[in-house]
Amino acid sequence: MEPPRPSNLSNHLGEVGRREEALTAIQESVGVRRPGGGQPAAWLPDLARSLNNLSIRLGEVGRWEEAVPSRDKAAEAHAECRRQGWARD
Repeated sequence: MEPPRPSNLSNHLGEVGRREEALTAIQESVGVRRPGGGQPAAWLPDLARSLNNLSIRLGEVGRWEEAVPSRDKAAEAHAECRRQGWARD
């Protein structure tokens, strides 16, 4: 059985109130999906979702100043997905 993806793990941890651990998991997820990290462009949809989840997790722990730029980066990544034909309408 494959271990849970960090983004899924983050969601599950957040659901049970383990917010700091959820934040750590989603930060890991974003880190492995960032361009330049050797990851293919095909990971862009995952990066967009992970950035969105990161903004949520940052907000849950009261780190609003960091959550807003993360949300903005998520929106940019989602827009790029649409331009590349990755997004479902």
